[in-house]
Amino acid sequence: MKRESIFLWKVAWGTAAAIVVAGLLFFNFNDLVMWATLNNPFQGQWSVVQLSDGEILYGHLSGVTGTTIGLSDVYLLDKISPEPATPAISSSTGITMGAAAGAPAAQPLLVPISDTPQLFINRAAVLYFKFVTPDDPALPYLH
Repeated sequence: MKRESIFLWKVAWGTAAAIVVAGLLFFNFNDLVMWATLNNPFQGQWSVVQLSDGEILYGHLSGVTGTTIGLSDVYLLDKISPEPATPAISSSTGITMGAAAGAPAAQPLLVPISDTPQLFINRAAVLYFKFVTPDDPALPYLH
């Protein structure tokens, strides 16, 4: 009886060791970290990444490693300033009609100029990345 239980323990430990070795052969540490990051609970939240060249990208984090940041549903937004209304001046009376001289300038609009389903960014080119807050002015433009 004792011999059978020792044999069962050896088989159980051998099976566990074989599973661990197979896991190490098929997955390395970076793959495990990437897999855990892809399945994180914050994946549905928008993130913003500012690059060292001044570009600001919006997307969902889909993987962060020591060398890269992965984004999915990536948008690059650009500020577009609406053209100011030119006042019309009456030639006969000289009265200005249209925008007043002290009227506030039109607010710039954020317009998506490009979108990419998946993007991996070198961490050396990233100044910072964070989750988009609910009061971020770009949030209404993200789909």
